[in-house]
Amino acid sequence: FAGRDEVTAMHRDIFAVLEELETGEPLARDGARSFTFRARVRGVELNAMVLAEFNEDAQIADLTLFGRPLPATAALFAALPPRVSARRRGPAMGALVAVVARPIAFVLRTVDRLVPRFL
Repeated sequence: FAGRDEVTAMHRDIFAVLEELETGEPLARDGARSFTFRARVRGVELNAMVLAEFNEDAQIADLTLFGRPLPATAALFAALPPRVSARRRGPAMGALVAVVARPIAFVLRTVDRLVPRFL
């Protein structure tokens, strides 16, 4: 995602799928910044950290999201990409991405619940 308009639209998409958002204090070191947050995605609690790395012009060069637990990350995966695809590529592409994302999210949630029983 490049440019102010696209990044702004992406953040609108993100905030549309996050509920009860609470952010932690930001941390800074060298050319990087990070912060933690808690939120709910489709009723599942997500704990996450965002790592932003900046270029020499103080622009974001890379943005990484670390999230847990797996069911919450799966819920985010099922909610956010279809919304972004629909905005950027149209409703048909958003629907196609949703058809692909939902089963993957279901499998990840199921694996998270079942695998501990076999350990």
